[in-house]
Amino acid sequence: MISYRDAKFTDEDCSKLIGTRIPLLSRNVRIKDFLFESCTFEGNGITSFGDPENRPIISNIQLNKCRVYSWFTGVQFENIQINDMATGKNHLFLFACVYKHVKLSGNIGTLIISDDWGIDTIKHKKKNLIYCKANREYYRDVDWAIDISEVNASGIEIRGGIPISQIIRNKENQMIITREEAELGRWKEISNIDTSVIKLAIEDIIHSEEEEGIIVLGSRSKNYQKNLIILQEMKRNGVVS
Repeated sequence: MISYRDAKFTDEDCSKLIGTRIPLLSRNVRIKDFLFESCTFEGNGITSFGDPENRPIISNIQLNKCRVYSWFTGVQFENIQINDMATGKNHLFLFACVYKHVKLSGNIGTLIISDDWGIDTIKHKKKNLIYCKANREYYRDVDWAIDISEVNASGIEIRGGIPISQIIRNKENQMIITREEAELGRWKEISNIDTSVIKLAIEDIIHSEEEEGIIVLGSRSKNYQKNLIILQEMKRNGVVS
């Protein structure tokens, strides 16, 4: 395993790690066996522009106290350990990626994990369908995808894509709600939920194609205690589990 400490990686530097001059347009990209400590990653992330079978694979990576100001699309992450990671004001977006044995712990910024291939779902409708099908097939051979049970995050949104049964979670502030329960609407009776991020999370689940979703509270958020009280009341009422 190759180690880096206090290093800064831009587009050009990341190209050296990958072994190509144009990482964004490369297929079959492989990045593996690296330890990054107190490093910074800035600029364009890695995007899979080809078919899922040629997607980039990032494996056997450890990040400790790093800063990641970028995004990733269609990447396969395997055997990743992340402890303490800043994501900047724009958050870290992960579009249409798949995960196997990815563990997050410590203080983390804001992560947006989406099953969509990019923000413009209309423009990328065909690509979304291709990757959605391939990603579902991928998880058939995965025992667990991601472990967020020990994370202290500003915010984590999981907008579909990862089977809920393959997410290792903290059952105190990371709850599951079924589509049936979300559509039934009993959650609307919970006090103060209208001004909570929990409402937005439930609405995302209703608009998705998933049969269940996960609500993850940002324990570093200034509204954490307020949201935790709401989530606990939902659990007492059998709305979440």
